Amino acid sequence: MESKIVTCVSYHHFEATPSQFTRHLRISTAPEAFARQLDYFKSAYTPISLDQLLDGPLPRNPLLITIDDAYRSVHDIAAPMLDAAKIPALLLTNPAVVASDYVPIDNLLSLAMAEFGATGLGIAVGMANPWTCNLQRIVLDVLPRLSIAGRQDLKRRLLRLLGVNEAELAKRMDLFLDETQLKSLVTTRRFSLGNHTVSHMHLRALSAAEAHAEIVGGRQQLEAMTGAAIRSFSFPYGNRLDATAANLDIVRGSGHEAIFLVQRRTNVLRPAPDIWYRHGMTGEHGMGLPVKLTWLARMGELKAALN
Repeated sequence: MESKIVTCVSYHHFEATPSQFTRHLRISTAPEAFARQLDYFKSAYTPISLDQLLDGPLPRNPLLITIDDAYRSVHDIAAPMLDAAKIPALLLTNPAVVASDYVPIDNLLSLAMAEFGATGLGIAVGMANPWTCNLQRIVLDVLPRLSIAGRQDLKRRLLRLLGVNEAELAKRMDLFLDETQLKSLVTTRRFSLGNHTVSHMHLRALSAAEAHAEIVGGRQQLEAMTGAAIRSFSFPYGNRLDATAANLDIVRGSGHEAIFLVQRRTNVLRPAPDIWYRHGMTGEHGMGLPVKLTWLARMGELKAALN
């Protein structure tokens, strides 16, 4: 019997040698690795679009490629490779990054790690034990607890320590899509467009009004920028702890039909019909691909069932 269980994968940024703005985030996929992965996807799966996921019918072994955030490398590197392979993709993006000189705090933290080292960054962030600092701990333990005002304060402190203002840094980074490039992805490429909040926030620490502004505002701004129908939503950082009942109500009530998390799980058992698990991807190749997408996912499913 042919499988109709959808496998979803998640990417972020594409570059051969990660810069100081992305290196410590560990989100980059080298173009040659992406090429090998696309070859594998075409041989082992049937790539599908978001519309196929939502409206059907599903082919055998369906696979959806998603890309989060607003990196220009999606336009410059990933899109031509996807075109050549005739594979569709879903870009889930943040309008604040596209429309202004907004620098995501993740990239600022990566730069600060490169400049100050782990302990220096831990002191700057105000960790109780800065000697155990790493970027993963900050993203998992510190950022989720911060309000919008708390994030803004941390951002100001880091910019001050780095001796640069946000607009200057955005220009220096030269990392992100502009509105013209974003629109071209959905009008001339094989991309669907989805919402990833206005400014890439953990949602669990926000008030109901703040969460509403981030979720609904993201959808409205992306539709205004591109004219595309926004049918999907991805929780920033992909953590199910941000998918509270209240936040899910806002996501569903604002017209999103598919909701994406990132977790080592198959989509055999999902918490709701509109929620999909994704596998975070970087440089996996060879046997690492079927191990990650099949066996480790099944182990994650079993572990969840036993807990």
